[in-house]
Amino acid sequence: MGQAAAVARLRAKLNNDDIAWRQRNVILVALGDSVTQGLTLNPALLHEETYHALLRRELARAFPERTFSSINAGVGGESAAAGLARLQSDVLDHHPDIVTVAFALNDSGGGEAKLESFAASLREIVTRVSASGAFVVLMTPNMMATRDNGRVDPKFADRLPAFIERQTSGVLARYAQAVRNVGAQIGRASCRERVFAVV
Repeated sequence: MGQAAAVARLRAKLNNDDIAWRQRNVILVALGDSVTQGLTLNPALLHEETYHALLRRELARAFPERTFSSINAGVGGESAAAGLARLQSDVLDHHPDIVTVAFALNDSGGGEAKLESFAASLREIVTRVSASGAFVVLMTPNMMATRDNGRVDPKFADRLPAFIERQTSGVLARYAQAVRNVGAQIGRASCRERVFAVV
């Protein structure tokens, strides 16, 4: 119910015939870690092929009378707590209309012991962003690795065993579930019309 209400509310806002809104630029801010930042083996893809750049292009196609701008607030190696620390300057000060939040990959290195503190930081991020009036899209972490396929960048070779362990032991899955839980909890609260279900 919360996701459906949020999507309907955003769609209605984007389709609004109000002149003042039609003339407004729609600002998307993507908060997260290296996946959000766009750190890839091909530097040419850094800005054009991040998920939020693709989202901006899809929104622009779907709503051609709007102007969509995206701000990349991703920082490689960062945790949810670090994202919370810079939330005001890197996200809220831009007065965004839509905010994507993508953490857990780095946080999962803390194992089970850090799971609740991760969820607490994420809850605070979502609560503050939603309170600003922006729509929030929570992202679950992408898969890390289940084995060494020989294609891992040599600079990450020493970390690969830990990545495989997090993926195969279920630790990363538990962090992904924590993201879903935060979305569900906040979705049942007063913010429910501005918090999208996790993708």
